[in-house]
Amino acid sequence: MKIKNPSVLNQHYIHLSQFKNKHKYQILENYWKKRKKECEKNLSKFC
Repeated sequence: MKIKNPSVLNQHYIHLSQFKNKHKYQILENYWKKRKKECEKNLSKFC
């Protein structure tokens, strides 16, 4: 299978990677919010 227009594929790939990065960032943000709440409750030494 030959690709006639590689830029279209490239744009799709860039969009996908940006989406993944954004998703990862969101997960991390949620994790830290949750952890912060747990810290406030427990005052654990792992904060």
